[in-house]
Amino acid sequence: MEPHKFAPLNGETMLQVRNRIINTTLTIANMHPGKTIVCVSHGCVIRNMLCWAKGWDIDKLNDVKWSDNTAISLIEIDENNKPTLLIESDN
Repeated sequence: MEPHKFAPLNGETMLQVRNRIINTTLTIANMHPGKTIVCVSHGCVIRNMLCWAKGWDIDKLNDVKWSDNTAISLIEIDENNKPTLLIESDN
């Protein structure tokens, strides 16, 4: 399987989804520097976020472990918009 190549007819490609998620996350983080922000979402978004936080290209999306419902991940974003994954899918 190659989920990073997913592109539904008349919909966003997975790369477009990833870029939207990253841009939105950075916008929120930059609006609230030094604060803790909670985001809740579904698996597609979470896996894209974790892939980005690990510094992986989108073609590694399938290598991100699946998170159980209610799992918590913690991503720190520095002043240069660089993510650091501190906790991954903790139940």
